[in-house]
Amino acid sequence: MQVLVVKLVGGLYFLLFYQHWRLNLHGGIKGAERNHITVISKVPMVNNQNQILCIIPVKNNLLFTKLLISDIKCQNFADILVIDNESSDGTKEWLVDNNIEFVGFEGAKYAVSSMWNIGMNEANVRGYNYCCICNNDIRLPSYALETFKKISVEYDAFCVYPSFTVGEFKGFQKPIHEITRVMSCPTGEDGMVGFCQFFRTNVLDKIGGFDENLDLAWNDNDYLRRLLNANLVAISSNRVVIHHYGSQTVWKEPEWRERGEKDKKRYIEKWGE
Repeated sequence: MQVLVVKLVGGLYFLLFYQHWRLNLHGGIKGAERNHITVISKVPMVNNQNQILCIIPVKNNLLFTKLLISDIKCQNFADILVIDNESSDGTKEWLVDNNIEFVGFEGAKYAVSSMWNIGMNEANVRGYNYCCICNNDIRLPSYALETFKKISVEYDAFCVYPSFTVGEFKGFQKPIHEITRVMSCPTGEDGMVGFCQFFRTNVLDKIGGFDENLDLAWNDNDYLRRLLNANLVAISSNRVVIHHYGSQTVWKEPEWRERGEKDKKRYIEKWGE
């Protein structure tokens, strides 16, 4: 009996060590050392291989969160995990009342790299093959997640980015001509969309998580560079057209703009340009 207990405890410590090592692979996360994470509610472990976990980082702006969650509930094969950064506008209470699972994140204000990493790790540990990072100031058409998955399978892609409309929401648009391309350059002009990123969760085993030294901005550019440097396929496609309200949850405060400029400097220092 004692031997069995020792083995079980040893196995648990190995699992925790493995997760920490995997997420820090190739310039990945360090947030567990800086931020306190509290799991507020948790669903049972089930077979999630055919499901997609939608990860929504939030800090207040409950109206946007409600609209996005309503969109996700119209999708096939979609589960939801909200990463809440100490919201004070009733977000947590609304999530509890509506039985939406969420994780409480107590750290730097809207440190999106940390929040994205928490969600991606949860998706992988729970057995999801796919996850979609959805900042809460976007809208998703009903076909979005299923189409993301089809594109990922079709191109053997580890990441898929949509096209988008921006500004006032006037309904979802459909492309006149279909354009899907394999990405080769880590810039916004080549189709990188940080506020909606669809991943195969085993990308964590390839390149680790997001670089949390870039906690607010340029973290998505950095991740795309690392994907391409590892010869992994990333796709930009207008087969999915989402809507973005236009940075309604970030950049409203001078402090955040200053953080964004610091992240840009760190990004340039890291990549030499």
